[in-house]
Amino acid sequence: SANRTAEFFTDSKAPKIKNLLPKKNEFTTGEFSFTFEEENPHSLILEYGNSQTGMQEHEMNINSDCVQNGKLHNCIASLDLGDYENQRINYEVVLVDLAGQVAQASASNVKVDATFPVVNSIAHVMNGNKATITLDVTEENLDKIYYIDSNGKTKTFCSFTILNKCSKMFTLAPGNNNLEFQVVDKAGNSVSETHAIVL
Repeated sequence: SANRTAEFFTDSKAPKIKNLLPKKNEFTTGEFSFTFEEENPHSLILEYGNSQTGMQEHEMNINSDCVQNGKLHNCIASLDLGDYENQRINYEVVLVDLAGQVAQASASNVKVDATFPVVNSIAHVMNGNKATITLDVTEENLDKIYYIDSNGKTKTFCSFTILNKCSKMFTLAPGNNNLEFQVVDKAGNSVSETHAIVL
């Protein structure tokens, strides 16, 4: 008589998804990140969209979109959300393991902003060794405007604009003064501009 062996696949531990970003009411440029715990993942899908523009599905590649660290997989999806610009979307991550167990995690009301801020102009008015510098920027979801001082330290220039403008007075040293400004929006898009003043 022949010996027969059968292999059975058992996976009693349900998969878990955590550390979902962006969270509800936050912003995204199209980047989503999360962590999952599952020894035998089979499929990973990111569903996103809204009723206005429609829902879409992105099948993630667990081997290339995720990095395994012990029992955890840290995953990042970078999607082109141009169709949803300035809209709010809902999204859900769906993980299925080899045993067919499902884990889901979702966030709602996430605002899409993949547009970089625009610096329209940088102007200055001198009064002795003091310069009042005015930035004119176009950015609907402004977070902050920073500047890098002569010591290389990043400081806040302003956190809001009035009619797209904000101003600040600087005391300048003799010679070349190269001031670097960085405009950052709430989704993390940023643009840098340098303004030179010779005293």
